[in-house]
Amino acid sequence: MISSDTSQGVYAPLCQTMSDSESEEELLHRNHHHARLQPKSGNAVRTPSNLTRIENHLMFSTTEILGNYSNVERGSIPPTWTNTLPERKGMSGVRKALFCASIGLCILVTVAFLWLLPCSDSATCSNGEKGMKTHNWLRDYEKIELKGVINTVAGVQGRGKNLIFMYRSDRVFAEFEDGEHHTNGIISLIGRGGHVAWYDEMPEEPKSIDCTLVDVDKNGQPDCLIVGKMGLLGALDPVSGEWLWHINTRGANSSRIPEDSVDFPLILPDLNGDGVKDLLQIGLSDANQHNSLILISGATGRVLGKSYTVMECESIHRLTIDKDFRINLSCWRNESSVAFSKSLEDLYRLWTNTALKVNILSRPESIEQHRLLGQRKNTENQYNIYPAGGRELIVENRGKCPHHCNMTVRLTDERHNHEVLIKNGTGIYGMVPTSLSLNTTRSAVSGFIVKFWEWTPSSGELFSSRKRREFPEMVRNHTHSPMEPMLRMRVLREVVLMILFNSTDTRVINTSQNNIVQFCLEEHGEEIFCQPDLNYQENSLMIADLDDDGSQELISYYTTFISSDNEKENWRLITYVQLLRLESELAKLSDSDSV
Repeated sequence: MISSDTSQGVYAPLCQTMSDSESEEELLHRNHHHARLQPKSGNAVRTPSNLTRIENHLMFSTTEILGNYSNVERGSIPPTWTNTLPERKGMSGVRKALFCASIGLCILVTVAFLWLLPCSDSATCSNGEKGMKTHNWLRDYEKIELKGVINTVAGVQGRGKNLIFMYRSDRVFAEFEDGEHHTNGIISLIGRGGHVAWYDEMPEEPKSIDCTLVDVDKNGQPDCLIVGKMGLLGALDPVSGEWLWHINTRGANSSRIPEDSVDFPLILPDLNGDGVKDLLQIGLSDANQHNSLILISGATGRVLGKSYTVMECESIHRLTIDKDFRINLSCWRNESSVAFSKSLEDLYRLWTNTALKVNILSRPESIEQHRLLGQRKNTENQYNIYPAGGRELIVENRGKCPHHCNMTVRLTDERHNHEVLIKNGTGIYGMVPTSLSLNTTRSAVSGFIVKFWEWTPSSGELFSSRKRREFPEMVRNHTHSPMEPMLRMRVLREVVLMILFNSTDTRVINTSQNNIVQFCLEEHGEEIFCQPDLNYQENSLMIADLDDDGSQELISYYTTFISSDNEKENWRLITYVQLLRLESELAKLSDSDSV
């Protein structure tokens, strides 16, 4: 559910409750009735947009009545009467002018309402607003936690780009929710104002999404591939939010495989000749082992042929394809990992019992793959290098937060043998930065924007001892001890730094600072579940040009719990999403001290 944002006072309810403040895009979504993971008919026809066309038909007619009484006997007509009706004359010039003016006024009013008056953020605006720029906005969305990478997709023509996120609902105080319960799903926000374009629920929590790889419906725009934690794989139209197809690669035994073993599918060439790239996914074999390779049609989501089980492996991960069209993977056997490789031509023969056409493999094609962005979950020592503008930002995280972790962030310039310490300390975690490039009036400026979570030593107040049945089923599945789990509330600080540099100067600017309330479920002193989750927030920054005007916008989000008092019934999960135009905001931030 979406509450009002403090800057604009506009409501955009996630549950789409009708009110006098609803925006047009919400009404369009209300009338859309998305199919909730229902298979899409192969011959179904989808309209490209929800534009409403208004046509005014102006109709008029005239009737002339002519009479001729010349045949009437003269003796029966009084001498003062004539034998015919007077001749009917046409409209005068003044009346014709007024009549034409009235028609022109009607046309002018219609044009004004359709094209000239300012329109809302919905799809009803015409292409005439193409030059309209994105403005700064801040909005909050209740009862959902956004997670993962921010995706930018094309919106309605002439209206700029939209944003797509994965989300999950409140897992801590779910029993206090009223009304419709949105457990998991995908949500799209209109880039220019943050209003909800659409949302779709999923039967399982989404794990990863990529809206850049495959054009499923061949309309010239890539569609979104989505992977769920329990093995669901689907394709979704990013403009309408309709599911194009979906498949479960694990079947009824999906709960037996850890969620971390679910990988994003490998993108393959178009093997079956339908004009859409195909997919290679890992699934369960007949022995319920995670060692089966499944070929999936990118256009329909159907399994092509039969799956192939890699008998040499107990479990397989990290699929890759090289320039020679060989499939490489990590094969786990006897608790150790070994490399495994097989040609795509051999695999296709094993899948379909037919030979792969020679021209498919002879075609020089660079296939873009899903990138694993972010840190490595549950890896205590992480060393990551991010290049930009001839320099490198090194983010090093060590230990396990919040109690035993420390972090160091350095900016290096190898050409001048120069290094700047940006930030370090204990109880701090550095997330994935985003790089920027700005052309100012003085010089070209490059840099990074990076987010940190900082825990205070006193953070970790024991909130309450709650009964296991009070937690949602998904949370209860994390606990294995007969003892009741403990719920702990932590208060931490989120800091966002902007690091700017040119050929002569380096500046570090503190752009924002927010307090975050986090609840963690503990068992035997170990955290087994937290909301908001640190791993979900690692990619919560992105720089993009949403209105295609050559400028850059910073999009960021964070999730917290808020309450007017400390009663558990009043704690509410809320996510804030903010957009800032970097060029206009840089002048406000540049008065900070240089390093």
